[in-house]
Amino acid sequence: MVPPNPRISPEEELKIVRKFLKKNNIDDLMMALSTWCCHAPGARISHGAISVPQETQTKLNLGHVVDWDTDGFFDAGQPGRLTIPDGFQGRYFVHATLSWYRILGTPWTVAERDGGFFNACLAKNGVGPLDGSRSNAAPVVTAKHTTQRILWEGELAAGDFVELNAWQEVDDEVVVDAWLTLRRV
Repeated sequence: MVPPNPRISPEEELKIVRKFLKKNNIDDLMMALSTWCCHAPGARISHGAISVPQETQTKLNLGHVVDWDTDGFFDAGQPGRLTIPDGFQGRYFVHATLSWYRILGTPWTVAERDGGFFNACLAKNGVGPLDGSRSNAAPVVTAKHTTQRILWEGELAAGDFVELNAWQEVDDEVVVDAWLTLRRV
């Protein structure tokens, strides 16, 4: 991305922001803000094909891929969490995306839709769910993936950590791809 011309009018700047918001692409907006105006501390971690046993709450170890980390939020010794470093306490926006699918890649059935749910929540310092961070989704019939999103915003102190937990009641042959993003706002 190329930073905008500093001589653009406020109307042009608003037009650019509206374009980002219309696409609802939060990651692009955060990238633009950190590139063009200020440093927004945060990190994103992810992992694919995580096995989540049926009817068992599972802490997702997402540190397989560190997509980005501005200031040391990720610790390889604790791959399932993002921790607020010293000096970075404040208000944070946390966003998690989960994409559930069958190991064999076959579509969901009506019986699976009617038989159970995919569940996920955010936990702070090992305790969850955070207020408003619990999400339930049913398998989408004939689809090969079911996607869930969780959003939470709140105060985090230095040393606090956020984790993503998941459980499912659908089938033993189910896995999930997951992303956890944390940004100070």
